[in-house]
Amino acid sequence: MSRLGQLCCCFLVISVLMVGCDSSNTYLLGDGEVKGKYNEDDMAVAVAQARASFDAFLTKAKYPGELDSDFSVKVAIEDGQHTEHIWLNDLKIEQEPFEGTIGNEPYFITNVKFGDRYRFTREDISDWTYVSDGVVQGSYTVRVSMKAMSKAESDALTKQFGW
Repeated sequence: MSRLGQLCCCFLVISVLMVGCDSSNTYLLGDGEVKGKYNEDDMAVAVAQARASFDAFLTKAKYPGELDSDFSVKVAIEDGQHTEHIWLNDLKIEQEPFEGTIGNEPYFITNVKFGDRYRFTREDISDWTYVSDGVVQGSYTVRVSMKAMSKAESDALTKQFGW
């Protein structure tokens, strides 16, 4: 498998395994197992960075380079009782509201499921990512969550993401 293929596979794995963050400061695996706590201030900064750079992401996604692929956004989705941050792929971003496909099975919320199409606005954005020449771009919230992982887990993702 090529390096890009490995990175894409790794990104898919973390997107599926790392359900996202709920309204507490924990990150979860797909089976709901709590794996660690992240710093709320660091996460707020990460979300602000993602939102501040979202226009640049939109431009890149609309006009990708030859080595750019796997464009995804993470959005906050509420179901009344909970808020969960979910990755969306297969984006339609020509105009707002944008649309994407739910890329992982939600754990806390029940109003969407894996594979559903979902409309969102820029206010819903909590992160974005894509792969450029084998290196994962963006993923600000993932970087914060990695601080709560074991050194071995974090080092493995750092290497696989090309950071």
